[in-house]
Amino acid sequence: MEPHNVEDHLTEYLIRLAGVAECRDPDVPVHLRRISLCSRIIARHIGWMEHQVTMIGYAGLAHDIGKIAVPEAVLLKPGPLTPEEYEISKRHTTVGAEILGDSDVPLVRMAARIALSHHERWDGAGYPSGLQGEKIPLEARIISVIDVFDALVGSRCYKEPIRIDRSIQILRENSGTHFDPAIVGFFVECLDEILHVYRTG
Repeated sequence: MEPHNVEDHLTEYLIRLAGVAECRDPDVPVHLRRISLCSRIIARHIGWMEHQVTMIGYAGLAHDIGKIAVPEAVLLKPGPLTPEEYEISKRHTTVGAEILGDSDVPLVRMAARIALSHHERWDGAGYPSGLQGEKIPLEARIISVIDVFDALVGSRCYKEPIRIDRSIQILRENSGTHFDPAIVGFFVECLDEILHVYRTG
């Protein structure tokens, strides 16, 4: 019997726990695994220390944990959301922060910041707080780029997958408005490693 790889097992365990919030979507485990691996790639490229790289890999798994409070009719709606439904969906950020908040553990505190702020935009037009630029936690800016890229290239109940080259173009077009331009730059610099994650599943 091969020796247990505790980190791999912990990743699988956390993916399954975080996936409870979106258990009605069978693609969630793959999505979370990509979020974890790609966030580590970018954090390492930025120059974070290895313990920080490991932290964002785990913390990012819980970015959508607040979706546990979003009704299935909204979460899995195959068409555009009404304004009222969109407001309901947006609450997953604050609910996620509440679930993860009030902790003395650095990893959990990072996860709470990501859950709260990964839908903020560089230009201040995001939610829930309308944070702008570097007021958005760096870890949330990293997860934001990866999360959107994964949503673009993947299939969803409301959309077909978009080609990788077009998805990268969309990130570039939204650099400096939706996304931190520096993080988009790092994403592009790491593209070979990131695409390896997608090729290997």
